Amino acid sequence: MFKKKKAKKKNSDESVPKDADETETTADQVTNSMGEPAAGDRAMPIFYTDPQVVSAERHAGKSISNDSSFSFARAVNSVPLNGIEFSRAVGQYPIVFAGMDPVMVVAVVGLENSRNLFVSDTGEWEARSYVPAYVRRFPFIFLAGPEQQFTLCVDEGSSLLVDGDEQPLIKDGKTTKIIDVALKFCTSYQQHFEATKAFAAAVEGQGLLVPNQAQITLKSGQKMTVSDFNVVDEAKFNELPDDVFLDWRKRGWLGLVYCHLASLGNWLSLADRMEDG
Repeated sequence: MFKKKKAKKKNSDESVPKDADETETTADQVTNSMGEPAAGDRAMPIFYTDPQVVSAERHAGKSISNDSSFSFARAVNSVPLNGIEFSRAVGQYPIVFAGMDPVMVVAVVGLENSRNLFVSDTGEWEARSYVPAYVRRFPFIFLAGPEQQFTLCVDEGSSLLVDGDEQPLIKDGKTTKIIDVALKFCTSYQQHFEATKAFAAAVEGQGLLVPNQAQITLKSGQKMTVSDFNVVDEAKFNELPDDVFLDWRKRGWLGLVYCHLASLGNWLSLADRMEDG
């Protein structure tokens, strides 16, 4: 969702030359990656290439691989995050509002294009770091049908779906515990996604979001700029009307804003992780 690009010049008078060692990374509307596309929609959420409705006929003989690798998440630098996860993610990732319509919340996991600083070359997620539910859900997903009815699907393009019967999706013509667990997880995820969408819409509706950028200088001297994302204006947040503030307290949204603001101190830790890696 964040894409490195060259700075565009408005005209010769307005352009400001960048240092030769400076790079810019910006939020990019890659997909509606926190929402789910309607069935048949070409736009796919990140990681997914070929989600298909789980069925006894189609997935008999298919199994979930015992490989617990997160290699599929290695080539991203941000992932969607639900509000319930903020308190777990605040210690590692900047939590920001991506420049999408509708506005979405993401955890930043890298400073460069296609590089997740928390996934090793062997596909292991940093042991002491929180793994977002969006990542743990894969290769399953809910897709919405014509009447917004959600159906459990599995990504047939994933290397985690294999032939075999070690962890089968279907056994004796019926779905297995693997599917039961996936269905429960995706149902919970969707509920929290809807709650987070309402929170993000309320933050935007109160005019609290402002464009922001993170300017980072590595120990090597290389300068990096991450831009095109939004953060909560703390001064405006503190001026919320009393009735709105009390309503947000009842909804549990105040804590989400505090976690978001606290997480913005993680940009430097990402820089340190990048150099150490």
